[in-house]
Amino acid sequence: MGSDGSVAGVGWRVDNYSVSQPACCGAACTITCPANITVNTGPGATGCGANVTLPAAVTTGLCGPVTYSPASGSFFPKGVTTVTASTAAGPSCTFTVTVVDNTVPTIVCPANITANNTPGLCSAPVTYALPTFNDNCPFGGGIPTTVTQNSSNTIVAGSVACNAGGLHTDNSYWRAFPLALSGPFTVNSVQFGIELANAAGVGTTQPVTVRVYTSAGAFPAGVRTLVASQTFNVPDQTLSLYTATFTTPPQVASNAILVLEIFTPSGQAAGHSFFIGSNAAAETAPSYLSAAACGVANPVTVGSLGFPNMHIVLNAIGTVPNPAGALTQIAGLPSGSVFPVGVTTNTFRVTDAVGLTAECSFTVTVVDNQAPVVTCPPSVVRNTDPNVCTSTYATPNPYNIR
Repeated sequence: MGSDGSVAGVGWRVDNYSVSQPACCGAACTITCPANITVNTGPGATGCGANVTLPAAVTTGLCGPVTYSPASGSFFPKGVTTVTASTAAGPSCTFTVTVVDNTVPTIVCPANITANNTPGLCSAPVTYALPTFNDNCPFGGGIPTTVTQNSSNTIVAGSVACNAGGLHTDNSYWRAFPLALSGPFTVNSVQFGIELANAAGVGTTQPVTVRVYTSAGAFPAGVRTLVASQTFNVPDQTLSLYTATFTTPPQVASNAILVLEIFTPSGQAAGHSFFIGSNAAAETAPSYLSAAACGVANPVTVGSLGFPNMHIVLNAIGTVPNPAGALTQIAGLPSGSVFPVGVTTNTFRVTDAVGLTAECSFTVTVVDNQAPVVTCPPSVVRNTDPNVCTSTYATPNPYNIR
């Protein structure tokens, strides 16, 4: 290259060149996030949240591409979600997306009802189906629910783990629960038995990871989808129950196959021992174990490993919605009541978790289709009054008129 910047030799000749913004010399990257935003779920929403397109952050300098977590267009649940905008160069900023549930619940009343009166009465008992109702978000309140396959939670000695010298390797303990609940199941905590947790020191702890899945098909062959995972520091203990409460409880469908995994990472380097808690009491489905170091890469029943009386104690504790508490009757008579002849209007109101309401009405008409009955007095024979050709007689009124 010549002193003037030219390139000598056969071929192209470059006399002038410049670099407008060399990568090593550009202005430092800065990023400014948009203001916090609020969106509504909107009329007719079916999900408890909204898909939100995010406004772009503003950058200066050499920042490179900007990525957003959660990504623009993602489904944001009801409430406040923090969005992080990150540059390829490193600087980042955050803002919030607040989704407000303003979707009114829906309610559908049964059709109007017509019934005949009970013979001899001016009324009739009438039974009707309650209105059906729904909302995009779960109704307030919940029914405490424990999902278990164990008949006893008492922990006894006799559990096994893949271990060397009493120090466990990676072990996973499993149970699968085909659910048949009245509504979505929120898993607040997972309860599992511990025969021995010894972290090689007084008052010490060791990590145990609790994972929640749903399975597309029967376990263990079905494809599992992870819906929650949290690691807990479990103190030393023996023959006990431990309750692991999730910071963010997951929710699964009412008819999901719920799979729980208790994973104990290898304690050999740290000198940790962990043996899951179990008993021999009756169980409604088998428990499973996997441990690659012992040649069991995928979950198999504990019984198939030669331990038929080791029934792992592993339960899910949570709630299902209580939608019945959201429905109130504000006019008319309850189902099964005795309704008078005529028209009675029954009105119901449903209230969702944020106080939005919807109402519907239907009528119960009781028709008097019974003809009246009249009974006349018996025939009367009278003599004429003295000296006249007639008889004076007070005719009685008919009776038994109904």
